[in-house]
Amino acid sequence: MTAVPHGGTIPTLEVVELQVTPAEVVVAETLDFVLRALGAAPLQLLEVGGGRGELASALQARGHAVTMVDPDTEATVAARAAGVAALPVGLLEHEGGPYDAVLFVRSLHHLGDLRSALARTERLLAPRGQVVIEEFARERADAATAALAFDLQAILAAAGVLRPPADDGDVETGPDPDPLRRWRARYGPERGLPGATEMLTLVEERFELVWTESCPYLYRHLAQWLEPSARGATVARQLLAVERARLERGELAPLGLRVVARRRP
Repeated sequence: MTAVPHGGTIPTLEVVELQVTPAEVVVAETLDFVLRALGAAPLQLLEVGGGRGELASALQARGHAVTMVDPDTEATVAARAAGVAALPVGLLEHEGGPYDAVLFVRSLHHLGDLRSALARTERLLAPRGQVVIEEFARERADAATAALAFDLQAILAAAGVLRPPADDGDVETGPDPDPLRRWRARYGPERGLPGATEMLTLVEERFELVWTESCPYLYRHLAQWLEPSARGATVARQLLAVERARLERGELAPLGLRVVARRRP
């Protein structure tokens, strides 16, 4: 992974736990990043769009106090069952804080009016509070990265360990034979979601950037369709190892982005 420090990078922590599903592999890798960003517990945290509370629960187990907001009522019910203080509201409706950090884990791109969302985030933060973001940078895919993504998807589906979504290709002609064109048709800007560059620019407009890094993404892209089993977890771990190695050799475009920023004085 490539780190771009703004005042220094933070050493990597190893979060060593047994993960028995692909989702747990993904949460463990994200948890490593979030713990590096946050520093010592206990902190008052707000997670935006926390889903079923997997990350929030893991952070609570490490001594942090976490409030989670997500407008998906079913998800917040599941998060509450896991012991998370989860509220079925969106960020703009939430009244709370001040928080030591606000977390967006693959949720910032869903918020629509990003300027309003980031302004609200600033108001919820304590002085010098942090914004911690993990996001997609899918628009950065090149031909080799797109080809690997679809090849791995096809191989794992044929092996019976992954159930991919229906392809977006024409019913008569099948998927586009050009992997990059196929990737862009599925995940390009015409889908209406902001890209990583736009999100980073808007964060820098309002907050002081501390550090950024590129990170693996393809493994988690595929993990969402892997069978929820120990075998699926093993495959997810192997995909992560392969992607990390290829990123280090410069063979793939890094499609994940992590950002740590701070509220200005």
